[in-house]
Amino acid sequence: HRGFHTRTHADDFGVAPLVRNLAGRTWFVAWSLEEGEAARLGDRWRVRGSPSRLNEETPEAAWEDASPDGAWAALLALASATFVLVGPGDQAVIRPGAFHRVFSLTSKVALYWNYHDLLSLEEGAAAYSRDVRSGAASRGSLRTLLLQALRREAG
Repeated sequence: HRGFHTRTHADDFGVAPLVRNLAGRTWFVAWSLEEGEAARLGDRWRVRGSPSRLNEETPEAAWEDASPDGAWAALLALASATFVLVGPGDQAVIRPGAFHRVFSLTSKVALYWNYHDLLSLEEGAAAYSRDVRSGAASRGSLRTLLLQALRREAG
């Protein structure tokens, strides 16, 4: 598909998403969980004129707003803002819990994986804790139990 983009999101369960483009071009825009929450540039967005009132998710209108109050201006102010163009044969990994938007610039064929590893376990656990607090994930799920066991083993 082309001309397609995802809304702002962070993948569930603290996974590190991996994409490999077989054909086509994809543009990824990503930023950290911590900075995204602090700037309210994630799953929730401040309502214009009211810094304490939040919408349930970042409205698309905020991303279409090119003014200093818009989402792109807020994103460019973040130290963690990352922009990656993935072409045919390229791979990209997004850090666990990182907020991101994905733009398919051309028709594409891509493979996606979600994985956990010991190098990103702490980030994944923090992202998963956020999912549990928000009600997006169950405390007793198999993935929760696996993450808890891995954390105990890792020390």
